[in-house]
Amino acid sequence: MSQHGNPHSVVAGKQYSPVKHTDTLKVEINRIYIMWPRRVFIQWIIRNPQPNTAYTFQIYRSGSSEGEWSLLGGVFDSDYFFVDEEFGGVEAGVAKANLYSMSRTLYYKLVVEGSDGSTAEVIKQAEPWNDRRHEGIRRKLVRDAYITLKVAMGTEIAVLKRRRWGTLCDCLTSTGQPTVAHCPKCHGTKFLGGFWNPVYTYGQKGSRPINAQVMMEGIVETRQTTSIIPLLPHVEYEDIIVFLREGRRYTVKESNPTQIHNVDVHQELILSELAASSSEYDIPVGPWTEPCWWR
Repeated sequence: MSQHGNPHSVVAGKQYSPVKHTDTLKVEINRIYIMWPRRVFIQWIIRNPQPNTAYTFQIYRSGSSEGEWSLLGGVFDSDYFFVDEEFGGVEAGVAKANLYSMSRTLYYKLVVEGSDGSTAEVIKQAEPWNDRRHEGIRRKLVRDAYITLKVAMGTEIAVLKRRRWGTLCDCLTSTGQPTVAHCPKCHGTKFLGGFWNPVYTYGQKGSRPINAQVMMEGIVETRQTTSIIPLLPHVEYEDIIVFLREGRRYTVKESNPTQIHNVDVHQELILSELAASSSEYDIPVGPWTEPCWWR
């Protein structure tokens, strides 16, 4: 011990941090495995369980890490895993998630409640599983890419994940096609709400000139640009990227992950700017705080 009472390691200049013992309830999703063709296996473990305490679990699913969340399977108390089989088809006007689709990002939220009043929750994306060594390397590379965008190269953005399942909009015809080009209810996605709740992160935007073309309806201006964003949230075709400082909104045309040693570390996007009259500008996207969190 030093003269000030702080423990130090035997290596000069490096302070030792003692192990912190805690009784706080925690829960971890330690495995998500997609069991083709229509099932997803979720397994978890609780940390610091208290004696003589019963625990119940609830599983939720969403297309965004920020929700909205749909409860799966009710409340249960004796299992350490859950198999999600709510995929495919339309039931009571609600289209279920499609595991066959190449655009299908799934997030799961697990909530645990103890009979003593303690609670804990965790959110995890359904993604391929790695062994411990490769998972550690992946986390390090992903974190470094995120810090670079946050501190040096990026600006504040919001990601609007496009709804690909949910309650069908009443603007659809009997063949499932929207009758309104810019429906204010579904924004052309066919599902009420159009997009999931925004996810806030950082991104770097490139610069490209405006492309003007003479069409039958007059001069049509388009602008495409490139962007680099963190690995999470995973972005897919026709999701929307909002650059918060300038207020412009872009739709995703291509998404390509950048890899190092076969490990995805960030995403490179090709974006197309939305017209100022697009209904997507009516989707509320607020800052984290008021006033704006970056000021």
